[in-house]
Amino acid sequence: MSVADDLYAAYETETAPPAQILIMLYDRLLRDLDVGAAALTEPVDLNSANSALCHAQDILMELVLALNPGVWDGAESAGVLYHWALRELASANMKKEPSYITPVRVALSELRGAFAGAADQVATERRSAGRVGV
Repeated sequence: MSVADDLYAAYETETAPPAQILIMLYDRLLRDLDVGAAALTEPVDLNSANSALCHAQDILMELVLALNPGVWDGAESAGVLYHWALRELASANMKKEPSYITPVRVALSELRGAFAGAADQVATERRSAGRVGV
């Protein structure tokens, strides 16, 4: 990534509404899962797998820490999902076994889609009410 790419990504993150930042986190998380799974298949690249899976776990921990049951009634269920995903990714990394990653990716991809759909709906409602942003 070039310096210009880094600056653009930083600007995009700093100016994005909260819902968009959540989607960006999920996109990066899913990319890390793809990289980790690919690095654990032939030809195996253990350093890349470890780096990607550890970064995915870091993102999941940030998502766990951001959960607020007082604001969202789905926080407890999301926490259970995130902790399950953390355990599965730790197993994938320790056992060097990509099969642990697939169900995690499927579950998190579905959740990402749900969040994106909700964010789109809120944005549409706000636009129709004459407000901007999510």
